[in-house]
Amino acid sequence: MEKRTELKIGVGNPLRLGTYVAGNTVYFAVNVPDDREARLVLTDPSGEEIIGTVDLPVSERIGDVSCVSVSAGASRISGYYYEIGGEKYIDPYARRISNGVCYVDYEKYNWAGDKAPAYKLSDLIIYKLHVRGYTMNQKSGVRDKGTFRGLMQKIPYIKEMGFTAVELMPSYEWSESLRNPATEMRNSREASLSMLRGNVDIREVMRANAAETSDIPEKKNYWGYSARNYYFAPKQSFSASDDSVTEFRNLIKALHKAGIECIMEFYVAPGTSVTYVLEALRNWKIAYHVDGFHVIGMGVSRESILEDPILSRTKIFMDYFDDGQKSKIKRRTCALYNNDFQIHARRFLKGDENVASAFAWRMRNNPEKIGVVNYIANVDGFTLYDAVSYNEKHNEANGENNYDGSNENYSWNCGLEGPTKRKKTNELRKKQVKNALSYCLLSQGIPLIYAGDEFGNTQDGNNNAYSCDDPMGWVSWSDARKFSDVTDYVKQLIEFRKAHPILHPETSLRGTDYRNLGYPDISFHDTKAWYYIEDPKSRSVGILLNGAYAGEDNTYIYIGMNAYWDAHTFALPSLPFGMKWKRTIETAPDEAEEVQSKAVDAALERLVEEARDRAVIATARAQHAFEEEQSEREYRAYYFQQKEENSTGVDSESIENAAETIEKRIADRIMFGKHSAAALQKSADEAWEELARVQKLTEATVFPQDQRFIMVPARSVTILTGVPEE
Repeated sequence: MEKRTELKIGVGNPLRLGTYVAGNTVYFAVNVPDDREARLVLTDPSGEEIIGTVDLPVSERIGDVSCVSVSAGASRISGYYYEIGGEKYIDPYARRISNGVCYVDYEKYNWAGDKAPAYKLSDLIIYKLHVRGYTMNQKSGVRDKGTFRGLMQKIPYIKEMGFTAVELMPSYEWSESLRNPATEMRNSREASLSMLRGNVDIREVMRANAAETSDIPEKKNYWGYSARNYYFAPKQSFSASDDSVTEFRNLIKALHKAGIECIMEFYVAPGTSVTYVLEALRNWKIAYHVDGFHVIGMGVSRESILEDPILSRTKIFMDYFDDGQKSKIKRRTCALYNNDFQIHARRFLKGDENVASAFAWRMRNNPEKIGVVNYIANVDGFTLYDAVSYNEKHNEANGENNYDGSNENYSWNCGLEGPTKRKKTNELRKKQVKNALSYCLLSQGIPLIYAGDEFGNTQDGNNNAYSCDDPMGWVSWSDARKFSDVTDYVKQLIEFRKAHPILHPETSLRGTDYRNLGYPDISFHDTKAWYYIEDPKSRSVGILLNGAYAGEDNTYIYIGMNAYWDAHTFALPSLPFGMKWKRTIETAPDEAEEVQSKAVDAALERLVEEARDRAVIATARAQHAFEEEQSEREYRAYYFQQKEENSTGVDSESIENAAETIEKRIADRIMFGKHSAAALQKSADEAWEELARVQKLTEATVFPQDQRFIMVPARSVTILTGVPEE
């Protein structure tokens, strides 16, 4: 339908692609390659009626850019799109897109003194989510489900949990149509090079590993990792109103008011214009006050982003930086974001051999110039609860015969595949979830929790739910109450992390006492204190942190992580005088009390045996000394008797031999510090008295906690802190 409006056409500005407003005039500029015919189509606010068209002749182009300025008198120009080569074309620089129509952004938004929290990398605790999937579940408790406004209604929960940043999966406009996900990245030169250097974007690999056939039906792109993107426009289907621009700005302002930063994830497919990506990031930084970007995909130009002066103070996360790229980083605002921590942490969690040492290194890894994001579950792969419930992927719902998705999940189902009513299995799975979250939140890097993992969210074993815009792919709030203890545990851990700067220092810990504070900044332990054996069969890691190296004097934190299927004893380093160890946080407190009680009993038995051995040995030594002294006295008597009488006819040589024997024994006693029989007997008496005291102690109903060791239950984590003795 057409409803013509009188338009005034003028000269445009080729330096600013897209649109911008000056007074009542709107400036349009678009890239039209290959000398194709093009025209600008203007619509009313509904997008249904055409109010005018403007031809964009090749002769008036500057390079490949067509540009015009248009005003409609007292009326506002609202909707528009282009026709290029006879086909409808959506402006990739459009600020708002709805139902295939672009809209001019006139809004002069009132940010009302909005101020970003501006956290250091070391203070970030990230919560990653899909805007739609996070609140679509019927039990999510929000009115505007699946929208930016619905996410705003969850801000109090996110703040209460203690997260300092949210990462939003793609929230700009993207094409929701996947014609054949199996072939999107096939035959890509960039993909081949990426595979060779180990820089693999797993989302693209998932597509490449899908079925070879071309009969896979067209699907919905739920995640948003698309080759067809409109980076400048907030996703309209994520908006509860007609104005996604204002709604997204409201979200950012509300997050900042709550002390939460916003990181946006951008997927860049091969062949995407470097300039286009860079301008888009600048736009989100300036127009929307976004705090940082996680940029992924094989079309990323790292150098251009790192060298951009507008983004120089913006947080930038990428999957790798080579040495040349690191040299371009001026401030510690960039971070590595890949699955290195996830692989080692999951392998340690499931009890694999030959991984404890590598896992220990990942726990302390915190590079000087850049940060590192540590997660144990993310959008690609199993949710955390599925990682402890399934050994194999179950992607049948994707319609690709279970060929899609990674086969390397590093998961363990705790003995049974999938859901079960067995109480012990479910308890073990819940404990494993707590263990995994402990690894993440106690690591030196930037912890990231995937939304729903704090209350057992499941995708029924699907590790590649890229097209599942349905209850299976959404975060399930239905089981939140059942997992409330896990949620409370996460909240407790986050609070503990924030309270102790040594858990999130700005610089890398060295593993030495370079300031002579009595203890190193970080040290590793196991069955022996101060002695960590890099044994391939080891499944335990003990970490001691000295808070004084982060400005927190008299703070000592010991983290005992046991991935064995049996309880494991960690030797505890001695604390300074006047302090003792106290259990603070545990993934299995009930089990810990039981195994520690048994450990105390075993320790008492060991003390009794050790005391008895000392007493027996001391008695034997006293008896031996007594016999030696008796023999010495006999030799001495014989010597003096023969020397005095010298009438027995005994050879004088025998007398001299006896004298030499006496002198030798006296010399030995002096040289080797041998004690007299009386002194040794006194020691033996004291040893027997000590045995009696220990035996009496074992009969006591209460025994003080042994400060020399800690027994950590099977497959669990125990955190101890040094506290003043009472």
